[in-house]
Amino acid sequence: MATLAPVGPNLQAIVPQWTPEEFAQTIRTGVDPSGHELSTDMPWKGFGQMDDVELGALYTFVTGQPALEASD
Repeated sequence: MATLAPVGPNLQAIVPQWTPEEFAQTIRTGVDPSGHELSTDMPWKGFGQMDDVELGALYTFVTGQPALEASD
């Protein structure tokens, strides 16, 4: 039986609305620019230990992906 990842927001729809600095701040603090706290299911604490270059690369990766289609 396959293990499914936890259901979460479509980051490809959300993250491009943020600046790279807002993305880095969100990953480091667990609070997005609108004040929403990230779920503890999202491993943001580990990613938050990345340096600015690494978080910049992650931001570029996420914002450079084609949009996901909604599934039923």
